Amino acid sequence: MQGGDTEYQKTGASQRYAIKVPFRMHEEYLASIGLESEMDEEKEFKGHDENRDKPLEDSSHAFNTYYKEESESILAQGSGTIL
Repeated sequence: MQGGDTEYQKTGASQRYAIKVPFRMHEEYLASIGLESEMDEEKEFKGHDENRDKPLEDSSHAFNTYYKEESESILAQGSGTIL
C-alpha cells in the first residue's frame, strides 16, 4: 500500500483499513475523522444488494458515453494520459 497509510507501512496494521486490528478500533478511528465504515464486522459491505442496478452495464451511463468518448479522443490526439 503506497502513499495512503503510514501506520500500515510501519507496522503492517491499520486502523484506517481494518487490517490486523479489532473492528471496533477501525470504527472508532473512522468516527474520529468524521467517517463511517463501509463494511460490517464480518467485512461485508453494508447495503450490498445483488439485485441493484449495475451502472457500468448501462450503455447510457457516463462511463460508457462521455468518459469513453473523451478518453478515446485524448488518446487519439496523443495529448494526454488517462488515469
